[in-house]
Amino acid sequence: MMSKMTRSIRWVEVCILLVFIVLSLLHFFSDRPLWEDEIYVKNNLEKYHYVQLFGVLDHSQSFPRVYLVWIKFLSRFFDYHMKALRFLPLVMMICALGLWRRVYQRQTDHAFIILSALLLFACSFRMVYYAAELKPYSLDVLSVALVALICFKQKGRDADQLRPRDYLSSAVLPFFILFSYGSIFVVWIPAWNYLLKTREDKRFWKIFILSAGSCVLAAMLFYLIDFRYSVNDANIHYWNDYFLCVENRECFLSTFGEGVQRLVTYWFGNTKPQMLAASLFIPVFMFGMVRYGGASLLKDRLSVTNLDAMAIVLFFEMMVLGVLRKYPFTGERLTLFYAPIVFYLTVKTIWSTKKMCWIFWPLTAYCVGYAVYCAGNTLKVVLSYFA
Repeated sequence: MMSKMTRSIRWVEVCILLVFIVLSLLHFFSDRPLWEDEIYVKNNLEKYHYVQLFGVLDHSQSFPRVYLVWIKFLSRFFDYHMKALRFLPLVMMICALGLWRRVYQRQTDHAFIILSALLLFACSFRMVYYAAELKPYSLDVLSVALVALICFKQKGRDADQLRPRDYLSSAVLPFFILFSYGSIFVVWIPAWNYLLKTREDKRFWKIFILSAGSCVLAAMLFYLIDFRYSVNDANIHYWNDYFLCVENRECFLSTFGEGVQRLVTYWFGNTKPQMLAASLFIPVFMFGMVRYGGASLLKDRLSVTNLDAMAIVLFFEMMVLGVLRKYPFTGERLTLFYAPIVFYLTVKTIWSTKKMCWIFWPLTAYCVGYAVYCAGNTLKVVLSYFA
């Protein structure tokens, strides 16, 4: 039987999940008018047949092509009604919350970290907002959680423990990039982990070759049906301010600082004062990422089998692509998939100060109070859509 404490934790967890689901459903049923980008996506869905979607889209739109076809297949039966267009993003974000709940539980046993991270997720304005928008960002959030769970299973696993489902997932997982741009940052990680395992057991070569080969094939297919049509001058110009400047040191530090600020604060509110109030979390998160992410990579000899290591690896990837001007560094909604990692590392770092009560309790009170305030603000904004 569950102890009284365990039951209390479960009830708190259920309440947090319900907060997010209710806010997301309210947003979904508010019938908030489609904004410009959503209208452009809808126009493409109405104008082009399935095969034609695997080409240049009007209005310089970028959208994972297979996911776009999936949305077209569902919404065409409802004459491309707003709710039909936004239905899959809603389902994906709610499922993403469930997967991230599982990720947090696999990552740590501390109820404080799990509940606090879920609270920040559930009260996040951006998570609720993109749960009901005709964009692929909710599937990005889900795909990173799915890969994280697969990487968790790789840790400490012997070749004798490999099962047919492991080979199947290794073959299929890389093709997630056809559904989600965010998954580009993570689908290669299982192959990398298998490669490192070959140092101790050569029997891992077979599954590594399968995983790496699937990554190559997926990348080739992605280029043929998506990348070469989606990366264009219009998109590069639009996100120009979100790339990292390398003209000089001052320019780099300025754009890097702005990027980190967005990475930590963008998720919580929809106004500058609300995001500014989250600035307290910037040093907390950065310390946690360097401290726990770096330690994890060193301890596991560069294997990426937990959320700490994944946090610093993804951050480095975003930095490199930002310098190369291939992907916006912390490009707000384009990096929504990183938000649950920010939530986790922020509260984990706060938890690490528990022996210093003069730090722990003020930070905890601020974190919880701010999350509740964000939930209230999100509810207020969502209800305004009904007006």
